[in-house]
Amino acid sequence: MISNHHRRGLIVAPAPRISDPLEKLIAQLDWPVLLQPNVRLLFQQIEVTAPQCLLFWLDQTHEIDDALRLIARLRDRGSRPYRIAVAHQLKQDVEPTIRAAGVHSLFCTSGNIPALVQNALLPLLNLQPQTVAADHAPVAAPEPLIRGPTVRASPAQTHPP
Repeated sequence: MISNHHRRGLIVAPAPRISDPLEKLIAQLDWPVLLQPNVRLLFQQIEVTAPQCLLFWLDQTHEIDDALRLIARLRDRGSRPYRIAVAHQLKQDVEPTIRAAGVHSLFCTSGNIPALVQNALLPLLNLQPQTVAADHAPVAAPEPLIRGPTVRASPAQTHPP
């Protein structure tokens, strides 16, 4: 079983094996990996692990079609979890196809995985708001900033005739 601090994400790779650049990405992020998942297995893993982000590793053109079908099914399911695609040394003509499938973000890389993680992925993932516990009591305003209508007395009622 994988500890909860690793639940931020899940790497999905349509390839049957882990390539060297994917191995570097796994070492940088320390997320679990699904190799060649079908729709059912992917949905089961999403239900069990509840990741905030799915990272699709795309590095071979002939395997992109399976990954794009998975992304499209996830898009039909809803906007969560966040879907990121990383295209490693792919032709530029596949970018519109990947975006049309339903990824939220697409990164193209040629091999500098540590720079990709430090300069692109981690800042993107930290943009999601995090709750912070406050050590002090909330400050209450002494009076409301906007006051409602007040009941005014008629001048005729305040001064007797």
